[in-house]
Amino acid sequence: RIDTKACFTGLATRVKDRLVRDRALTVPVNRKLKLWGRVGESAEEFAARCDEAAQVAADAESDKIRQKLTSRIDRLRGSVETAQRKADAAAVAADRAGTTELTDVAGSLLGGLLGGRSRTRGLASAARTAMSGRERVDRAKQRAEDASASVEDKVDDLEALEQELADALVEIDDRWAAVSDEVESADITLSRSDVTIEMAQVVWIPV
Repeated sequence: RIDTKACFTGLATRVKDRLVRDRALTVPVNRKLKLWGRVGESAEEFAARCDEAAQVAADAESDKIRQKLTSRIDRLRGSVETAQRKADAAAVAADRAGTTELTDVAGSLLGGLLGGRSRTRGLASAARTAMSGRERVDRAKQRAEDASASVEDKVDDLEALEQELADALVEIDDRWAAVSDEVESADITLSRSDVTIEMAQVVWIPV
């Protein structure tokens, strides 16, 4: 009965039901990044959006790691520089102590012994002094060796911390790069509220 309003109301309802049931739009989606494809967007363009979003997320995460480790690295670098200065000073002191011992104490002892002009007690006193001087030289050398070892230990700690930072950054980049590739297809269906029938009419076309 096309002469009744109910005919056209029912027609509009059936058209809406058909569209809701049959019409769907398939788009790419990356659920972890919460990104959905846009109408008319190519796969390459969507992949580029995913990659950019993943890099933004990776940057935010790596910034936290850098802030935490960079301060520790800076402190260690300062410790290395301080230890190196102490090691240099200890090495100079040990070298100076060795030179002084060799020229002053040992030289006078040998001179007195070989010259035959000193008595045994005097020579023994000089020998004790020489022995004490050698002990001072040995202690100075030991301090220099300990200071050098301290520098090496701090350098090892610094290298280990820098490697930890590098490993963390690589892991973050690899993980988010993998997330950007997690693209799947999703069907976007219509809901009844998406469909509006503006007009239903009968057109008479003479043949």
